[in-house]
Amino acid sequence: MGIVTDKDITYRVMSHGLSPTSTMLSEVMTPSPLTVPSSATASFALNLMLKHRFRHLPIIGGSSNTSLNSSDSKIEVKGLLDITSLMASALISLERAAASGEALVNAVHSVARNWNIPPIELARLGSGLLNLVSPPTLAEVISSTGKDAIIVRGDTPIQHVATMMRLEEATAVVIVELNGEESPKEGGGMKGIFTTKDCVARVLANEVDFQTRVDDVATHNPDFVHGGVNVIEALRRMHGKLIVIT
Repeated sequence: MGIVTDKDITYRVMSHGLSPTSTMLSEVMTPSPLTVPSSATASFALNLMLKHRFRHLPIIGGSSNTSLNSSDSKIEVKGLLDITSLMASALISLERAAASGEALVNAVHSVARNWNIPPIELARLGSGLLNLVSPPTLAEVISSTGKDAIIVRGDTPIQHVATMMRLEEATAVVIVELNGEESPKEGGGMKGIFTTKDCVARVLANEVDFQTRVDDVATHNPDFVHGGVNVIEALRRMHGKLIVIT
């Protein structure tokens, strides 16, 4: 058993200039992917996907929280899980935790006032609760990863963009509009975004030549947020669509 995703098509077909009409799926698929039984918990599946850095997970028959290699030809596939749906569930849990944490912090402050708890003791207790009500901002998350967004000119050929995405292990690039010969990072306004999904839905599905300008198949005028937005709010806005962080 194997699995093929938009990321596989971008990295293994488009970036190498292979012919979509003659390339076999077996040549570019991920063979024997990890799987989870249908009885596994959502948190187990999400942690497995985050640990191994993949976005799709086959669901098979079986029980318990156990990940299996799908090399067994007798495995019965029940479905395919997308990390987007899991993140939506995680978002609901995060919002509930934040609401509960805020109520708890308010209660602690009330008790402290009534029982005259010293400020230093309250601070020690509050530091642990603060993480519940103050999720990190996007700027803090980006700073911790140390990776910048990939920025390209709109006239860059699709195949070259796909190669950049493969080498940087990225699933999206930002397209800027420039005048003259300046590099993308020197200036220019954001014009659009190009993702691995665009590679499949707009390039391969429409038999677009790989040397076409990326600007011709990009998503223009995407939503964006500022780096000061916290993770929970960003996940809420991102559910079902892409945003750019400025």
